[in-house]
Amino acid sequence: MDFNITLLFILFDTYLLGEYKRICDYAVEAIRNNLFELSPDDANTILVGYMMFKPKFDQDNPPQSQMRERKTRAEILDEFATKYDKELGEIEPTAANYSKIDFALQGIRVAETVFQIIPSDTNNPIHLDYTKKFLKNFSSEILVETRYSDNDSEIDYRLKHRFYRKYANFLLHREVASIQDWVKPFIDAFSISREMADFLSDVVSEEDSLFINSSTTRFSKGTTNLVIKVFNYFYYL
Repeated sequence: MDFNITLLFILFDTYLLGEYKRICDYAVEAIRNNLFELSPDDANTILVGYMMFKPKFDQDNPPQSQMRERKTRAEILDEFATKYDKELGEIEPTAANYSKIDFALQGIRVAETVFQIIPSDTNNPIHLDYTKKFLKNFSSEILVETRYSDNDSEIDYRLKHRFYRKYANFLLHREVASIQDWVKPFIDAFSISREMADFLSDVVSEEDSLFINSSTTRFSKGTTNLVIKVFNYFYYL
């Protein structure tokens, strides 16, 4: 099986390994932290492939069907690969292919995983457009208070925790002049809540992490200005 398809299929696997780590998270981190530097074309091919095929995979393999038919994971993936063999071989990370993706079919779990794969320092037009759509469509849902024990919800506390940290990191890699545009979906959905407090706390945590782990001027000095900018937008609502 093609290396890209192997990574793509690993991204389909959301089985939990412990409290916060899923099998797909290992592929997410490998693509985001390594493959985008080593081979951006391959990384973007997998990313667009995930946007295109994860909704199809979920539609073809609902949890109830998997339990009823008792197929192994390998059998399910083999059937899917056979069904979409031609299409899987034609994935290209082009603007034309991206334009064919119906965001309404993505769902928050798919969209959040795409957001996790996208590098925080990206300036790729497809990455930025998808992120804007994600924030516009799902910010208000993410900020709805959820019980920590509500694991069956489409937006459970694990998803929120992952999103807050990534969104904070993403904001801290934006230019100061663009911050207002990127926080606007959260400003529009603002409410005094535990979720908003968690998000703002993660902005500070991510700034601390970038400051400690980076030797660049941008992150040793510049992130403080970004954090202040983010907090100002919420403080003066």
